[in-house]
Parts: sequence; C-alpha cells; structure tokens
Amino acid sequence: MIGSHVYLRRLVDEVTRNPDFRLMKKPRGAAKAFPKKRSLESRLLSFLESERNIFPHQEAECFRALRYLAKLSDETLNRARTIATNSAANGYLRVQATYLLYRTLLTRQELVVFHNLFDRERDPFVQSALCGLLVQRTRNNDGV
Repeated sequence: MIGSHVYLRRLVDEVTRNPDFRLMKKPRGAAKAFPKKRSLESRLLSFLESERNIFPHQEAECFRALRYLAKLSDETLNRARTIATNSAANGYLRVQATYLLYRTLLTRQELVVFHNLFDRERDPFVQSALCGLLVQRTRNNDGV
C-alpha cells in the first residue's frame, strides 16, 4: 500500500465529513504525493461546490492542497478567481484562493481587476497576496 493512491477517495470523504483543521493536512500531503491525480481535484471541487462546504477555513485548506497538483481545471481556477475578488469572503480563504492563482497566467483585463482590488483592499494579508499576482505585469501589458 505504500505509494498507493487507493486511500484518496476515503480521505476526501473523511475530510468532507469532519471539518477538523488537523485533518486538513492530509489532502495537502496526498496532493504532494500524487500531483497528477485529477480525481483528487474533482472530488475536492465537488465538495467545495456542495452544501456541505460551510467552513471558510476548510475551503481555504482545500485550495491550499490544490496548489500542489500538476494541472488544474478551469472550474477550479474560476472558483479561485471568484473568491479572490469577493471582498465579503473570509480573508484567509481569499489569500489561499489568490495563492492558487499564482500558477496561472493572467490576462490584461484580470490584471486590471486585481490592480484595482489591491488599491481598495483593507486586509493587509489579502493585499500582500495580491502583490504576487501583480508581478505578472510587464512592459507589454503595462497599461494597468
């Protein structure tokens, strides 16, 4: 069983039933061990979109785990964009969603949105996370 991914389904099922923060370290470890397992992303995403997702910290930890996967679906990235730009969302959740977006190439329009968001943001942790996105500005897209 060492090196096997058989336990992933059980792990995600357990995480969705039990919001204990200590348990949320396990999906992150699984994503590190199996970065090409698309099933982990799809199961975590289905949990995030379900009614069972009621704790912002648990959702943030799911985003944190998703950062270790080799490829991410557009659905996951769109959800991260939505949360990162939602000023009413929990700060830690927004930070983790923003960190997930570090892996993507942003369009010029997205850079403008995040630049404007940075200027209006009051939470210093979210603001520092947004800085990581804004470093994508180059001379070619400097109209921001």
